Amino acid sequence: MTLGLILVSCSQNPENTKQENKVEYEIGNHQIVVDGNTDDWKSISPTPVKTKDHLWFGDGLPEGEWKGNTDLSFDWKVAHDNGKLFFLFEVKDDTLSNFDQQYSWMNDCIEIYLDHQNIGGNRITEIGHASTLKDRIGKRLRGHEMHFLPSTEPKVFLDDTEQIYYTDSEQTATFRKQWHGEVVTTKTTDGYIMEIAFAMPNFYAQVGEKIGIDVGICDDDGRGRKSLLLWSAYKGEFWLTMDNFKKAVLK
Repeated sequence: MTLGLILVSCSQNPENTKQENKVEYEIGNHQIVVDGNTDDWKSISPTPVKTKDHLWFGDGLPEGEWKGNTDLSFDWKVAHDNGKLFFLFEVKDDTLSNFDQQYSWMNDCIEIYLDHQNIGGNRITEIGHASTLKDRIGKRLRGHEMHFLPSTEPKVFLDDTEQIYYTDSEQTATFRKQWHGEVVTTKTTDGYIMEIAFAMPNFYAQVGEKIGIDVGICDDDGRGRKSLLLWSAYKGEFWLTMDNFKKAVLK
C-alpha cells in the first residue's frame, strides 16, 4: 500500500483554521531497513513539497530568500511496520549547513509534527505566540515536534517541553534508547537524504490508527534559517496548534 493522496484542501484562513477530521492520506505497511539504501522505498509514491506555495513566512522570513527548488525542495515518504513509523526525505539543497547555529531549527533541519492521538488543539498548555522558549519547559506536551539535523552524525530533538532545542543539546541518545530510533544521513550531489524510524513510547503504529501529521524543512546557507517549506502550506503558528495537521490513517 502506498502513501495515497485522498483530499488536498487546506484552510489557511485564521478565522477558520481547524480542519474537519477527514482522512487525507494513507500510510501503508512496508518492511523498511534504515541503512541509507532507498531501494525498499521504491513501491511507495513520493509526496513532493516544492514551489513557493509551501513557504512559511513567520519570524521575518521573506519570500525572496528562497531561490527555487534547487535552493530548497523535497520529496518525502512514510510507512509503518511492527509498531514503528518510517520516513524518507530526499532533499534538494544547494548549500548545506555547518550546523553551528544556536537552535536546531536555525540549521538545515527536518521537522516532523505528530498528533498521534488525533485530538487537535494546542500542543503545549498555557503556551501562545507571546511565550518564550523557556516558558515551554515543564508544561504538559500533546503531540510531538521532532527535529532532525542531517549532519554526518545526525542529531535528534524529541521534546521541547523538556529542554530548549539548542543545537549542542541533542536528545539523540534518548531517541535511540527509549524510542528505538534509527536515523541515517546520506549526502548527495544536490542535497541529502535522510531515513528515519522510531516507535513512540506512548503510541503503537498499527493498522487502523488515525494520526495528525505535518512535515517541514528549514534551510540554512550559513547565516541561519533563511527559508522553511511546510507540507501543509499552513501560514499560521504551526508549532503551537495541531488543528492544521493533515489526517492520515495507517493501512
